[in-house]
Amino acid sequence: CAHGVSLPYIQYICPILFKMPIMRALISPTIYALGNLSIIFLVNKISDLPVWVKNWEVKASQIASLQLPTDNFYPPGAAILLAPFLWNKPDYAIAVFFYFVASSILYFLICRKLISDRNLRIFALIAFSFNPYLVWLVNSSQDTVFELFLLLCGAALIVSGRFVLSLFPIYLLCLARPAYWVFFYRDWE
Repeated sequence: CAHGVSLPYIQYICPILFKMPIMRALISPTIYALGNLSIIFLVNKISDLPVWVKNWEVKASQIASLQLPTDNFYPPGAAILLAPFLWNKPDYAIAVFFYFVASSILYFLICRKLISDRNLRIFALIAFSFNPYLVWLVNSSQDTVFELFLLLCGAALIVSGRFVLSLFPIYLLCLARPAYWVFFYRDWE
């Protein structure tokens, strides 16, 4: 810029938010999140497979009412994430939309931190958004959206240098899918 101001720090006036200045650095993740919301919404509408996160409904209801879960078949991690969305019965599509959009924001932040080449970063972001297998699984698989969110949450905290704080989403990830416990195993021989 001619005035010595770099582009990420130029402020814009947003008429929707009562003319509050917002940074350009916030506009990009917002546009990316809205794009991914439209993709998952479109997949949800054209897919013949229903959203299927109901397996944790009973356990999420018990956790929300501060009761001990009565079964051990499914781990409690996904039920903990589903609990705030119990009002959205029976299909929980809003929970899937929320966690996918939150995952896409986390992925955007990870890419912005790790990939300095703009073209490569755009390619990585497009690869996430237009990965048909991932988007289809997020929409219809039992716990893929929860796993994706927790995995990217842990990775984003690690990338930002918050190692101790990253243990919480990674531990919750292990409670959503026990196969991730191997992350905590180290051969000390």
